Amino acid sequence: MKIKEFQHQPVKPDTYEASMALNQLMRIGKHAIKLHNMIDDAAEMESWVAKKIDLAGDYVKKVYNYTEGEKAGLYDDDGMSEMKKMPKGTGTMYGVKESREEIGDYAREIESGRIVRIVDFTPDEDGDIYTISYGEDQGEMDVLAKSLKFLDQTGVDQEEISKFDEDAGSLTDEQKKGLQMIHKKYDGYFGNNMDPLVLGYMKYRLSTGVGTDGIEEKELEAALKKYGYDTMYDAEQADDDFYDKINNKEHLPITTAMKSDLDKVMGSDFNDDGKLEMASEYLQNMDESVSEDAGEGHMSKSTLYHTAKYAIELASMIKPGDDLEGWVQSKLNKAADYLQGVYNYEEYQKLNPYREELDSSLMQKHAQVVQKNIDEILAKETKIDDIDTKPGMMRILAKRVNEVEKEIAKETRKQSETQTDESGILYRAGVKKYGKAGMKAIQSAAGKGASHQEIGKIKDKHLKDAEDLEEGLKDWAKKTAMAGVIVAGLAGVNSINNAIDNSIPAIDAMNTALEMAQDSGNDELAKMIEKDLSDAKIRLNSGKDLSYVVDLQNKYAKFIKSESLAYESKLGLMLNQQLK
Repeated sequence: MKIKEFQHQPVKPDTYEASMALNQLMRIGKHAIKLHNMIDDAAEMESWVAKKIDLAGDYVKKVYNYTEGEKAGLYDDDGMSEMKKMPKGTGTMYGVKESREEIGDYAREIESGRIVRIVDFTPDEDGDIYTISYGEDQGEMDVLAKSLKFLDQTGVDQEEISKFDEDAGSLTDEQKKGLQMIHKKYDGYFGNNMDPLVLGYMKYRLSTGVGTDGIEEKELEAALKKYGYDTMYDAEQADDDFYDKINNKEHLPITTAMKSDLDKVMGSDFNDDGKLEMASEYLQNMDESVSEDAGEGHMSKSTLYHTAKYAIELASMIKPGDDLEGWVQSKLNKAADYLQGVYNYEEYQKLNPYREELDSSLMQKHAQVVQKNIDEILAKETKIDDIDTKPGMMRILAKRVNEVEKEIAKETRKQSETQTDESGILYRAGVKKYGKAGMKAIQSAAGKGASHQEIGKIKDKHLKDAEDLEEGLKDWAKKTAMAGVIVAGLAGVNSINNAIDNSIPAIDAMNTALEMAQDSGNDELAKMIEKDLSDAKIRLNSGKDLSYVVDLQNKYAKFIKSESLAYESKLGLMLNQQLK
């Protein structure tokens, strides 16, 4: 999963809030994607980690839903830039008093006209937020108070309120069965907005009005390519009728079939937005129930995926000069800090360079200390426009923990060196001969009382595997080096892909250059470096066109860390730099 470029621009006085939000969205997207790629589907998630991922996802989703509605005109307050305090009973719920006594009451959505029940209330100085229900099993949604009209609970609106239970659950059993069939049939297909295809189409109909939300992404990509366009924007700029031209079975067979199936299932309700909203809620509830059966890691990864997706879309919605409400910026700040905190912790847990040299009980104690310190940092009160203090404190924490464990690892190494005995020497010799996996299998079999004959078979198998792997890597490294690509040591490398990532200094140099470009906000340069990285890895993996990799090696020579290189390699780099 890759994140789209964020247009990071210098802060100007009149665009301060928008620029600050875009900066936070960049952090959210970056850390959501890194965490997504770091977590295994079947992983048992620590509750501390899972809770913060869920909270961050919830904050971003709330901002996304609000911003999408605001851009679509759903939260138009006729020029009112602030919530005005109005007495209960005047109709519009602008700034209803900050209490929860209205929970259980009923209101009407101003935009859709639907009756809803109030199930929760969150006071906010920048705009009170109500959680509303559309009925049992019909879903809930957070909305600003100003998007609702409060109903008289005991008087003239009683007849209107009675319709709430009539409207709830109005999908027929046949429609529900049909929606289940559609959900199963089109599982794995996505609209151009990255929502599941059916939900993307419903979103287009009900809220966004963007037709491509409901077009299968690969079909749209193929149609654009056929007519020589890169994006839908380019196509519609050149041809006003492009959407109508491709909106047919010839160009969009999957999309057309999906709409036809939905039409058959919903029948006369297909053009009823209220019923289509219920169908959308029903499908979303199905998605949530399916995810409950997956592993904890899978659920957190799903949350992170959607968080990154919402961050990308928000970055395109928010424009320089937009005047953002305080609660929006506050939610984005919290989400960004939570995800960075989780990433720092997971990075400590999984990428700690001294992990294998430290006692497991000590590592567990340190993990608890890291969690406690991150919580204390997150709990600190900072100004809403201070988006640097907490990230900076977390970076300092990571550095200090690293320094402490580095010293402990040094001491452990010294003790280990003075206590090396014959068994240790034999083990290392065995690893060299049979590989780590082979030695693990041999020790396991010996521990279970296997015979010499059985252990001999295991040794023969792993000896052949290790020899084949070693020979294959040697041949690859020799061919690569002969082409002029610098290859560092292969110690501990167990595959060609692993060697590309860890034994080719040019790849490490490009990664360093990429990080610097991203940190400086130079998106165009970062995109170019990403392409160079991809091109280099493809050629290294195939063993073809290695001269191209040599050119890239020379291009990024100044980023190559020469300390660990052999003298000949250092000399070659220096020579190339002089020639350039």
